[in-house]
Amino acid sequence: ETGLKLPSGRTFSRFTSPNYNPTKAHALVFVFHGDGGTGASARSALNMESFAGDDAIFLYPDGTNKSWDLDKLEGQSPDLAFVDALITEHTNSFCVNPKKIFASGFSRGGYMANHVACRMGNVIRGVASHAGGGPYSGKYDNQGNLVCNGGPVGAAIFHGLPDGNVVPAEGDKSVKYYARVASCAATTKPADPTPCVAYDSCSQPLMHCKIPGMGHQVWKDGAQATWTFFSKL
Repeated sequence: ETGLKLPSGRTFSRFTSPNYNPTKAHALVFVFHGDGGTGASARSALNMESFAGDDAIFLYPDGTNKSWDLDKLEGQSPDLAFVDALITEHTNSFCVNPKKIFASGFSRGGYMANHVACRMGNVIRGVASHAGGGPYSGKYDNQGNLVCNGGPVGAAIFHGLPDGNVVPAEGDKSVKYYARVASCAATTKPADPTPCVAYDSCSQPLMHCKIPGMGHQVWKDGAQATWTFFSKL
């Protein structure tokens, strides 16, 4: 369903399985588009629907002026209010498992997914960023560490090594943040799919996938790897 609208006037697209079972609790998965994109373009770039079967409802929000505000916090951010309203709308109207709400996105949408996971960490269970970065908005402690809301969440960070639009160091910063808040060890082990690695001894899973030869795009295995990661949280 495309062109759906909330009372606020904000628009989004939604996918539910043709076999949607209203008595079964579903994951709720946000997919945020990059700059200049739309919910429809996010769906074509990072489509997990076929991998999820009837286990999830997918939401593809449309950003204002085809972008996302990464600086405003809860209470001041129309974008965070939009996400919150979508969660309320769908938990009221559909059978949603409130412990399985996930955020994902590409490019600026990856930053937005991390921003949502930071500011709504008490609601979001896991996050996957593709060619993105962050989170960086909010308060910092005396050691210069970002302080987010809620506890750590499961995180999967995907990045092409030659990405010239959003450099891989941005993804590395995301990994560093999630590793710190989940008290991960510095060591990793290989994870599926190759060349991903999983960090050891984390309180929440952390996966990092650095893809040789891939520029600023979603990895061909990215959608499936993201859904597999979410489905295990």
